[in-house]
Amino acid sequence: MTCNSLAQLLEMERRTVRKYLDAAEVPEVGRTANNGILYPLAESLRVLLAASRKANSMDRRNEAQARKAEVETQILLRKYLPIDEIMEPLQLLMSNFTTVVKGSDLKEEDKEALIAKAKKAIPTEI
Repeated sequence: MTCNSLAQLLEMERRTVRKYLDAAEVPEVGRTANNGILYPLAESLRVLLAASRKANSMDRRNEAQARKAEVETQILLRKYLPIDEIMEPLQLLMSNFTTVVKGSDLKEEDKEALIAKAKKAIPTEI
């Protein structure tokens, strides 16, 4: 398994995974087509799980900073949106939908069922 795959699997920073594997002298078992290093899965997981339990505060802080930087980057790239930017339009949409349905010629029970289905499909609360 590659270093990147192990990092994703264990939600760790790639450089931290590499540091632990190198420190434990986990042998390479091959290379990928892109020249990535392959490590034995069982031994790598054993080393990484043991190391993550013993991880010092600096490693945990680096991991947290890396995750925070990744989220901030995704927000800037508009791949992630702050929840406030989503909830207000959804609440407005649901309010308008409810007003239109309540003013329709449907039976009351059909109106309620339609509004209930929409509430399940469109979250308006966190």
